[in-house]
Amino acid sequence: MKTTDRYRPVALWYGLLLVVVCLALYGCGPSLVRVMKEDPRDNTRYLRLSSAELAGEAVVYRGGRRLPASLPHQLQAGDVIETGPDAVAVVRFPEGNEIILDSNTRVRLGSFFVEFGRILSRVRGFFEAESENVTAGVEGTEFVFDVRPDRSVAVTVLAGTVVCRPKTRSWQVRLNQGEFFYSQYPNLVDPGKRSATPSELDDIRRWIRKIEGSTGSPTPLVDRSGYCCSGGRVSRSTAETCRGVFTTTETEAYRYCPDARPGYCCRDGKVTETSRSQCSGSFFTDHDEAMRSCQPKPESGYCCMSGKVFSSTRDNCRGKFFLDHDEAMRSCQPKPESGFCCMSGKVFQSTRENCKGKFFLDEAQATNACRSIAPERRYFPRDVIRPQPTQPSEPVIR
Repeated sequence: MKTTDRYRPVALWYGLLLVVVCLALYGCGPSLVRVMKEDPRDNTRYLRLSSAELAGEAVVYRGGRRLPASLPHQLQAGDVIETGPDAVAVVRFPEGNEIILDSNTRVRLGSFFVEFGRILSRVRGFFEAESENVTAGVEGTEFVFDVRPDRSVAVTVLAGTVVCRPKTRSWQVRLNQGEFFYSQYPNLVDPGKRSATPSELDDIRRWIRKIEGSTGSPTPLVDRSGYCCSGGRVSRSTAETCRGVFTTTETEAYRYCPDARPGYCCRDGKVTETSRSQCSGSFFTDHDEAMRSCQPKPESGYCCMSGKVFSSTRDNCRGKFFLDHDEAMRSCQPKPESGFCCMSGKVFQSTRENCKGKFFLDEAQATNACRSIAPERRYFPRDVIRPQPTQPSEPVIR
């Protein structure tokens, strides 16, 4: 588990605690900043209402009691906001996040609990929207959370990532941009997800354009140009074209795609610039560290030199290098020196050890040497009379 993942639950609890404390202290909590109503002359936009025009359009309840609403209206934990059949309300948090309530929507603050109706969440940082049976936790995203009359929940993600989970079961569904989730109350079957249909997305986009085109309407919180983490890679993108997690900064995108962060890969003694997902060797984020770690280590083994075997590195061996000790011992045994032997006037092949005469490496040299040896003398006993040559006899004259 990564260190950031280990401490994230703690950070989220502290964040929620801070929100509760701020809500209790007033001035630090969210405010109802805008209420709009459909323009009777142009149904493609809303008109901003004044405080005097709020009656019946947006109502705030505190402790079960209806409060006289004004704009902006400071809200507290436990407050309930309800919009009328034609009105849209905007709740803004101190850090700049905005939640837009559609018509016929009722929410309760503390956590952002949607009793019924539809909201559009535009959030930087952690935020949760919940219903009676489903919680949608997000971090830096834009999505629609819809609690329908039968208490089922539909979630459509426009940018970023949303994780949906139940309150009484153990499933979890992770949604990316352009994906749709539906959970039928009371969640007896684990729900799935699918791509939002073009008509579903068009309906939401028309509603957003209607809000953004209104007089005094809020500006989009999610920038349309930024970076997209998709398929383990980070690239420049727009919120509309990103098929993964859309962020406004490159640093934040790499937080969702840590394996895509550029760095240096050491493989086969060479350092190349690449990403962690593309590195098949050792990955480093620092170039100097990669260079130090990537220096090839001397190859250790055994050296055979002058008939002896000893431990060495390949670079230091001036003889024959072996990685295996037994192989070095076998190969380093001196082989018998072969050549030619001259003995008793004859030349024949032999080794130096087996030659009882004179040993030569060259056959011609051995042959010439053997010819120069004097032939063996013959000796006769003195009492042996050598035969005299026979003289031809004179002819007899008759």
